[in-house]
Amino acid sequence: MPVQNPMPALYKRLRQAGIKTAFVKNTILPEWWQDDIAQNFAEYASVLSRISQASGIPLEILYDNDAEIPKPTNKYDVKFKKSKNTHNADILWAAEFGRFIARSVLRALPQASEQEKTVLCKHSASDIRRHILQSYRTVNLDTLLEYCFSCGIPVLHISQTKISPKPHGMATSIGGRAAIVLFVNHKQPSRSAFDIAHELGHIMLGHVEQEQTVLDEHIEGASNNDPFEEEANNFAKELLLGSKNLKLNSPQKLSPQQLIKAALQYGTNHSIDAGAVILNYAYYQDEMQLGMVALSRLEKYFNAPRMINEALLRRISLDELSYDAQDALLRALGFTEYPAFLTTANAHE
Repeated sequence: MPVQNPMPALYKRLRQAGIKTAFVKNTILPEWWQDDIAQNFAEYASVLSRISQASGIPLEILYDNDAEIPKPTNKYDVKFKKSKNTHNADILWAAEFGRFIARSVLRALPQASEQEKTVLCKHSASDIRRHILQSYRTVNLDTLLEYCFSCGIPVLHISQTKISPKPHGMATSIGGRAAIVLFVNHKQPSRSAFDIAHELGHIMLGHVEQEQTVLDEHIEGASNNDPFEEEANNFAKELLLGSKNLKLNSPQKLSPQQLIKAALQYGTNHSIDAGAVILNYAYYQDEMQLGMVALSRLEKYFNAPRMINEALLRRISLDELSYDAQDALLRALGFTEYPAFLTTANAHE
């Protein structure tokens, strides 16, 4: 009698706990996986181990086909910055997975020396801005990523969209080291730069204590009377714009092209990225639709998640990770195979 495949029952139990089958198949399981392989007990055990590591579900519960998979507990002291209609247990799956991937990244990222941390890692937005502007024209996505990595703070974008509910971003502490994880798929670099500056604010302002996570369901200009969110927003504005109160004003209603032209000129005069100027104008003038049209034209050919993850992969050593950990990391970052640009880079070393 053929052995019954255990995967359908496992998927059902995971769905009942709030984990979608598509997320398990497309992100947690290896790319080569076929469900009929689970009829081999050793292979099935390996997959259960991988699911356990990625989700935080105890392995003994996964092995017990009759056991109900519990909703995740807040064992990492996650601080929620979220909408009122989202249940903590639902969004904790995202936090669990984000920490799992960030843990692999931190293992593969060389630690900054104490001297580097002392020299580079400023705590105020104005100090960080001054430091970046010593070498670059503006604080934008590229220069902000460069700064974060120089401090040993990796930034990664989890490109898998089937995790649900999906937060906007999170800042987390693992083993005394910080990491920033983004989930939302903004293509425009300026929007991702604000998200990163916001999460960096949580870290630098001391909102993220040892082994804690601050998880933002939404990152936006309004802070909803949350003092931590207001502080992180002000930190981001000061870092990107030079002042939390800076406003680009116009006596007349602007077209998208006029806004782009004004933002480019203003940015050049004040060492501010034009995309950041557009976002700031859109928020304060309550012209978000206009701002998004202008920004999509200005940054039409960019793919911010790809930029973030390529910057990450160029700075970590995948050889520090096991094959399974490499595979899980690359899939979470949106790569279905070993990136060609890394193969080319290694060939030239």
